[in-house]
Amino acid sequence: VAATAREALLDEAARKLDPNHKDIAYGEGISYAMLGKRNDALAWLALSVKQAPRAESWYRLGLLYLDANAASKAAIAYAQATKMAHDDEAAGKQAPTWLTEAYWQLGQLEDNEGHEAKACDAYDAYLARNPADVNKVNSVNRAKLRLRCR
Repeated sequence: VAATAREALLDEAARKLDPNHKDIAYGEGISYAMLGKRNDALAWLALSVKQAPRAESWYRLGLLYLDANAASKAAIAYAQATKMAHDDEAAGKQAPTWLTEAYWQLGQLEDNEGHEAKACDAYDAYLARNPADVNKVNSVNRAKLRLRCR
């Protein structure tokens, strides 16, 4: 509770300094997600990606949509997150720790939505990162055969 009250005071102080600062919506979204208030977190993170799109915001949004069983919205968010993180990495930035698993999750979502080509692309990107989880690698390889990926 003390951390929550402290965070609330910091959020209030930040909004007084600059209520439209691009990091306010992101911080609010993360705070609400940590408090388990999914709908509030979704609203703030959706605003965050409009104000200042970044891979981390899209990824967090994808996690929340996945938790809400909104698969098509989760797939869109994961696609944006992985694209932005890939572009950041290509520009010399360090890849986020979640990137490899996000490609796997994106493949799962696209596969379940019936988007074979998108699933294949996500699975290829996952395998290109040399993931350590042998069970997932085997599952992805089976999915690629079933989908007839090139």
